[in-house]
Amino acid sequence: MIPPRGTPPRRTDHGDPQATTAPVSPQPSTDRNSPQRSTGPGVTREPVDRSSPLRATGPQVQHPESQRSRMERSSGAPSRAQPLPERSNAPPSRGSDASAQPDRNSPLRSTGPGSAQRNVMDTIVQGALVELFQSCGVALAPQPRARLNLEQIPIPEVSAGIRFGLVQAPGTPPSPGRLTLSLPDSLFPIMKPESMRRPEQFDWVRELTNQLAAGIKHRLLPLCSAIQPLLPSMLTREAMDALRKRFPEMRVYAGRTLRGDVLVTLDADIDESRLVYTGPVDVERPGGVIVF
Repeated sequence: MIPPRGTPPRRTDHGDPQATTAPVSPQPSTDRNSPQRSTGPGVTREPVDRSSPLRATGPQVQHPESQRSRMERSSGAPSRAQPLPERSNAPPSRGSDASAQPDRNSPLRSTGPGSAQRNVMDTIVQGALVELFQSCGVALAPQPRARLNLEQIPIPEVSAGIRFGLVQAPGTPPSPGRLTLSLPDSLFPIMKPESMRRPEQFDWVRELTNQLAAGIKHRLLPLCSAIQPLLPSMLTREAMDALRKRFPEMRVYAGRTLRGDVLVTLDADIDESRLVYTGPVDVERPGGVIVF
């Protein structure tokens, strides 16, 4: 603006009267987002919206993530930051994966100690059988019970049995049971006896049956159960063939060796839900020497 007549000139250079105020042309704005804004004198400033997110407030270092978010907003693309879903108080649906609940009617659901101890007796018998033949220098692989065909399973030539009493609760009378062990003739030549003299097959199978019962007994002691074995006896082939009819009601185990299969039967009323571990028991190893 031109000053009116009679007005002394304004000094802008600290004492130089010749320097007067001249019209100032608009200068480019320093705000990149507001081209109408100017900081020079004599130019009317446009009102700036202080609530605008694009307002420049000074030299700032913008984070790459904030620049990416601004580019997405300017291009109309949805931002990555999405509002969290509201919590619903409605009961979860049964078909949803995130809110799936265990089915109480499912047969696979654990219902107590009985389901957890379902295969404990199988592990005990098969472990004792493997350890017994390992002491004789024979490798034995136990077969799953579910794969055994009880109607066509072969019965080896030499068999022995031992009766016992089973106690699973203090103060209760023992329930009767019987354990049998059958070996093929071809297995005896590769077995290593504990003594220098090789025993007869009938004596050897009775001793092995006795040691198998002792191994099962020692594994049951930490589980608050015990068996009281009696003396072993020989079983004829006819007796074992007659026993086959009761195989579906018994526990039948088979072990595979290089010279044939070994057969074990266990006939006892065992409640596996009572097989609860209470702690180690100091017992002698089956087949070991006990000093009196």
